[in-house]
Amino acid sequence: RLRLSLPPTTLEFVLSGVPSREIADAARNWPADLIVIGSHGRAGVKRALLGSVAEMVMRQAPCAVLVVRAPG
Repeated sequence: RLRLSLPPTTLEFVLSGVPSREIADAARNWPADLIVIGSHGRAGVKRALLGSVAEMVMRQAPCAVLVVRAPG
């Protein structure tokens, strides 16, 4: 059983720009240990047209990324 000596801290913020880059930069500046991000789970043409912010965050992040698929 793992017990933390200090409660985890969270950061909430609003930025404008390229979402994946802003998320990765914020994690780098924090410095974050983990990014948790949701995904719609799109595939095929929709993914090609709309892109995947979650995938780009995983590629650019300076730390671990947990991707949670949205129900549906």
